Amino acid sequence: MQERIIRVLFVCSGNTCRSPMAEGIAIRIVRERNLHFVFDSAGTLGLVGLPPTAEAIIAARERGADIEAHQSKALTPSAICAADFVIGMEYAHLESVKALCPSGKRAMLLDVGEIEDPIGKGLECYRAVALKIETRLEQILSELHNEKIIQK
Repeated sequence: MQERIIRVLFVCSGNTCRSPMAEGIAIRIVRERNLHFVFDSAGTLGLVGLPPTAEAIIAARERGADIEAHQSKALTPSAICAADFVIGMEYAHLESVKALCPSGKRAMLLDVGEIEDPIGKGLECYRAVALKIETRLEQILSELHNEKIIQK
């Protein structure tokens, strides 16, 4: 029997820092664990085609993720509908998801509180945010994978 693939959409504001770092780090984690996930990311500000910030590229690389080829995407109803889970960095991101898809997609915050937006705050802030993202993803991806197994 083939395992069902879980689709996860990460959401932040511009899709140039937090959500691309989360996407890249998540890809690294599932490869290491041989889990069946597909990831995407998008931003609530509607920015399209922008590269990640230089600091996001460095911080992600230090966590074993390559996000250099990423280009920002706008959050759309179709992106939300394609996902099994939507993971936002701030409460405002979850509100945007609900506004675009009121049917109640499984949306959650990555952390208990909000993940700080590192834009303009220097490389050390990006490093701290990337570490926090990685730590939470280690937990969340295991939980989502285990939940999928239980639902079979």
